[in-house]
Amino acid sequence: GETRLDERALLMPPPPPVAGDLSPPTSVAAAPTRYAPVHLALALLHARHVHAGDEIFGFGLFASPAQGLFHLRSAAEQGSVSAMLSLSCLHHGVKPRKGVLRVLAQALQQPLGVDAAAGVAYTIFAAEHGVVGAMAAAGHAYRWGKGVAPSYAKAARWFRAAVNAYGGGETSREDEEDEAARLPGGDATEAQMLFQLAEIYERGGTGVPANARLARQFELLSRAAASRDGAAHSDGDEADGLGGAEALPRKGMVCV
Repeated sequence: GETRLDERALLMPPPPPVAGDLSPPTSVAAAPTRYAPVHLALALLHARHVHAGDEIFGFGLFASPAQGLFHLRSAAEQGSVSAMLSLSCLHHGVKPRKGVLRVLAQALQQPLGVDAAAGVAYTIFAAEHGVVGAMAAAGHAYRWGKGVAPSYAKAARWFRAAVNAYGGGETSREDEEDEAARLPGGDATEAQMLFQLAEIYERGGTGVPANARLARQFELLSRAAASRDGAAHSDGDEADGLGGAEALPRKGMVCV
């Protein structure tokens, strides 16, 4: 459950960060530390008081969007997957699952703007922590060059990781997957990712030699997955959640 702090306790957080300190960390903890839920709870505490218009709470502590974002970033750095996904949403300009956190980005003296590169950095951290929707979003980012340099090799890596996780039933916590689905490409179905893999191997690129046989196999797997999901393949079908992907191919062809 959600960690709750006693607001009567005297908490002395670090000084508010400058704008540069809000950039993604270079690495995050492999597993949540004991401090991760504390920082996340503090971020939520600041967000709720900023949203309510409170200037001070507790023992003279100032409600601050900068402090809230500092604690949210710290929670992510300490291994909180929820914080990673929330920050990815905020940097993409998407409302996070805990909607009150959005006020932290909006209430800054200079509101936090859309920064796809920062958003993708947090997406990849979440993907590395096993969130399947984040894997799909990472594949989408590399496939279309959204916030990162386009890379068929990295796109294929993340799409394949997500498909394998689906096949093995290795999805993350439901709340984490729900939040990842808000990210660009994060709501891709197994069939849509398999189609993207078919297209990648049909075209080929740096690090991924064209392979018509493998492309055809992924196309057939895509159709089988879509059939299982009850998806209809027709001229009007579109690959929802892939932000720029073409419609799924008709039987017997791979889009090139």
